Amino acid sequence: MFSTKPATTFSDPLTVLQAANHNRGAKVLVVGYSPTGGGHTGRLLNIIGHALEKGAFTSGCVVIFHVPPVWENIPRRAELEVLCRKLLQKGIAVVLAEATRPVYGYLDDKTGGSNDAMILERLACYPLRNRMKPQGNSCVDGLEQCVIYQPGMDIHSLPLIESKVLFSSLLRVLSRETLFNRVYVLTDMDFALQKAAACIGIPGHHRLDQQNHAILLETIHTQINFLPKYALLAKVLGGTGEKISHIAPGEKNTLGNMIDTAARLQINAGIPVAVAQERIMKEIEKHLLSANAAAAKLQNCLKTGAAFVGAICSENVTRDYSKKNIVYIYAHKKTNSIAQHIQTRLAQNHPDYSCRVFIFCGSGATGNLNTLHLCYLADADGITTAGAGTCGEFRYLHRQVACQARLLVLPVEGHNEQAANLAYLSTSEATKEYIYSMRAQENLQQLLDRYLSIAPVAIDKKQTMSDYFHAITCEKTYAAQAFELLFNQVSPSQQITFLQQLEVNMYQSPLLKGTRRYLKMVFQGMLLAEKGRQDAVDIWFSDKEINSHRFDNLWDLGMTIGNNTLLANVLGLPKEEVAGLPLRLQIASFFKQVGKRWSSNSLIEMNKLKEELGGFMITGF
Repeated sequence: MFSTKPATTFSDPLTVLQAANHNRGAKVLVVGYSPTGGGHTGRLLNIIGHALEKGAFTSGCVVIFHVPPVWENIPRRAELEVLCRKLLQKGIAVVLAEATRPVYGYLDDKTGGSNDAMILERLACYPLRNRMKPQGNSCVDGLEQCVIYQPGMDIHSLPLIESKVLFSSLLRVLSRETLFNRVYVLTDMDFALQKAAACIGIPGHHRLDQQNHAILLETIHTQINFLPKYALLAKVLGGTGEKISHIAPGEKNTLGNMIDTAARLQINAGIPVAVAQERIMKEIEKHLLSANAAAAKLQNCLKTGAAFVGAICSENVTRDYSKKNIVYIYAHKKTNSIAQHIQTRLAQNHPDYSCRVFIFCGSGATGNLNTLHLCYLADADGITTAGAGTCGEFRYLHRQVACQARLLVLPVEGHNEQAANLAYLSTSEATKEYIYSMRAQENLQQLLDRYLSIAPVAIDKKQTMSDYFHAITCEKTYAAQAFELLFNQVSPSQQITFLQQLEVNMYQSPLLKGTRRYLKMVFQGMLLAEKGRQDAVDIWFSDKEINSHRFDNLWDLGMTIGNNTLLANVLGLPKEEVAGLPLRLQIASFFKQVGKRWSSNSLIEMNKLKEELGGFMITGF
């Protein structure tokens, strides 16, 4: 519960920053993160909450949230406002503004897969788009135009500010002593914020990026990481000298809040697992949908595109509390297809389905309880995508507890990190026996039938919940790891030190930098081609006037891309290295064709090239 004591009132960003500048005990924390999927948001906010509990921030400190834009039309998470209120109650000023360049993933509307072409296009076209924006849509000129958080304010409409402008403002307001000793930067995939901080001299030991995408790096044959396909990942991971807090799936506790779910059901460490299972099942039974209600709800979801949410089972199911017969589903775009198949099998009274209860996770599935946590407490089988959260939680519990839960993993198509997460679980000693995934020539329905053909296992009546409680109350968390690295300056592990240096080397690699410049040529050229550009083509490699290149026209752009010597000069690479750049000759031919005439087939060909580039590059999504 929040204190009823009135929160401190702050007037404007400059005033609070000036006050912090004169208060030698005050810290200034600048925060940025990716909105993609929601996981980055929660993990990053947890670090700040942990720091607040540990007393790292006291009255007079300032937290600047460089909030990412809304992702997939999903409102900003309530945790952000909850944390802002907690900070305010402690006398800590909160400054809010919207970021322009966090790492931002896109999904294919039809398949739910990662739309890597759009990810590439967004990053490659930043400099050009900034120059094409109408004046009325421009960003603010400094922190003084940003807003102070006040309870009840609309956090969905915030002023836009570029990372470099934000730090330029700090450079004007704060003394050198404050900048270099009392300013901290904390991100979870916001490379632009880290780069801007580095540019004004914020030391690397006061900057930290929490990241889970280092799982995509090759840690044995490290030279593989310097191939052109890693160019975007090198950018996403940062590498500007900041510390990193690496998240390896299942290595630390992320389930501290499970204790709240357990308490609601009066489940504690001493009770038998069998008793806990019965209490969980009886709670789920309160929320079961009838067959007719479930069918009607699913039909509505199929029309609207919303994911089906709710608990369903056969109306003939036996209330058997002696077996682990709960299956949870958390499968994004595949959810409704899975629901269709399960409802069909339940209607057929199929024995492999009618002996189970299926819970489709989402708001309200089990009232106001956390459905995933409820299922974890029941050691339930799962059907999920390969997100870092669910994969990590599954592995953590299997490492800490004598679990028997199985997991059917459905990676989002084309999602590099999710494929890596599945591979990680499939080879980990703790989980490899419990992981199921799609085989060649197998469709989703066949996979579900195979997965559910294994009968539910009996509950060990002698086992208690003590191991579960030991696991979920463990204080070794990723929030604690990041906090210790950034604010207590503890020495990083050997693995983190290795990854941090590897990322710096990748970011500084001339070939990877040249590849990113090449992608800017390609995607900016395509954007201008689609808009009908026939005259000079300016390609912007950054926002700086001197960091651009003018081509006479699109045909000239194509000629340059197709010529090793000319392209090497533009990219600043040795001639022998440009030959390996992806789809170079096909793209050169495309620009020469559209330089002469944009035909009805040009858009089709352009989108095909974008898609192929997305498939080639490792985006981190």
